[in-house]
Amino acid sequence: DNWVNWAKKNSMPMFAGPIVSFEPNVLPDWVFLWEHDYDTIRDLLYEHTERVISRYGESIKLWNVVSGLHINSHFGFSFDQLLDLSRMSTLLAKEIRPNAKVMVEIRQPFGEYYAENQKSIPPLMYADLLIQGAVNFDGFSVKLMMGQAQPGQFARDLMQVSHMLDQFAGFGKPMYLNICVPSDVVNEMMIASPDGKAEVDPNCGFWRKPWSQAVQGHWLEAIMHIAMSKPYIEAVVWHEVVDHPDIQLPLSGLMTEDLTPKPAFRRISAFRAAMNTGEPMTPTAMGSKTGDPRGLRKTNGDDSNFDPAPKTSEPLAQDDAGDDDGPGEMLEADPPPSQLKRGSKSKRPGRSHSAADESDH
Repeated sequence: DNWVNWAKKNSMPMFAGPIVSFEPNVLPDWVFLWEHDYDTIRDLLYEHTERVISRYGESIKLWNVVSGLHINSHFGFSFDQLLDLSRMSTLLAKEIRPNAKVMVEIRQPFGEYYAENQKSIPPLMYADLLIQGAVNFDGFSVKLMMGQAQPGQFARDLMQVSHMLDQFAGFGKPMYLNICVPSDVVNEMMIASPDGKAEVDPNCGFWRKPWSQAVQGHWLEAIMHIAMSKPYIEAVVWHEVVDHPDIQLPLSGLMTEDLTPKPAFRRISAFRAAMNTGEPMTPTAMGSKTGDPRGLRKTNGDDSNFDPAPKTSEPLAQDDAGDDDGPGEMLEADPPPSQLKRGSKSKRPGRSHSAADESDH
């Protein structure tokens, strides 16, 4: 109630949900007493959906009604039962608030879960079944979380992400993209194993360099450019604003727990301003202090001079000496020593050769 009143007072539009989700962190313990009783679960979800939308429907015009039912990892429901729950929830939302927009959220959109759980439904098949079954909803919300060793959260290349989004375009529904990545490496101590007993695989991947605040900011900017270039994507939403103890993906907020903005916060703010004004993004708008448009200078924690595009096929996680460059650092790769003749100069765009460069080698 406090959040809704605050948003109304400040004339901010609201997007609420999910109302129906079977993720363990949102399910009360007593629900599992009826995990094999579909009719009782259905009645409980009906009452819950009706109460929530009736209470806040006048203030909220966009609802994420069902989320991740296709994964079906905690209840042994059949295909028909999963579709019935999706249909019941969306129809009820439309019945209570005919003018509200109703979304169906796709979790783990690459569908890795289907290899281990044959009772689940692959993401594209689930979307197709909803369309063919004439389920009354207005669009898809695709939730993409990367950078944590949890099911469906291993890192993916941005070209794979772009291709995945294009596959959903054929259904003719608007899409909302819900994203987040961490601002530091998520270690095993931060992760709660899905079933409480299985070991956590720490090799979850990263984007160009191990996750840091600088990498998070540049990943955000890159995915925003890709997503907003697609006409079927209505909006891009960052999943967490502030880091907090119960966060789904640790360290994925745009601000730290003490409300200190991270570089990603500056970047998303600059991107929104550019979208609203139609002006191109500039290094100054993104927080650059040097004005170097390509960002090739070495930095220590300041993401404004970070160059995310590798200039070599060699990995950039470590330098020639084998030691980590540290958070937020990225250098354009130099030619290997074997290709440098005596007296020749290493030419880095945006940098002049100096005695400091000689000592670096």
